[in-house]
Amino acid sequence: MYLYDSAGQMPVNKRQESLVGGRDYDRDPIHLKNPWTGEGITVHPREISWDRYEEMMVYMEEPILEQLDREYTTGHFKAETAGGWFARYVELVGVDRASEVYFT
Repeated sequence: MYLYDSAGQMPVNKRQESLVGGRDYDRDPIHLKNPWTGEGITVHPREISWDRYEEMMVYMEEPILEQLDREYTTGHFKAETAGGWFARYVELVGVDRASEVYFT
C-alpha cells in the first residue's frame, strides 16, 4: 500500500525514488525565460507531455541526450515524467539554451 503526499498526487515512496541529491525532478518547478522578451516563466514538470518532450528532443544536443540516458540507467537521476527528464536537461545545458529548446 502506498502512502500519498498531502496533494494526493504521487505515492510518497515512489516520490522518494525520484529524489537524487535532494532534487525531485518530477515535482520541482522548472525555471525558464522567454528568449525573445527575457521574461521568466515557471513550468511544472507534469505540464510537459511525452509527445512535447519528443518534439523538443529534435533540438537537443545528441551528446546531452546520451548523457541523460546514461545517467538514468546508472541511477544518477530518476524521473518518471517527461518534465523530469527536461528538468535534468535544464541543469545540464543551462536556462538560456533550455529555454530556446522549450520555446522552439
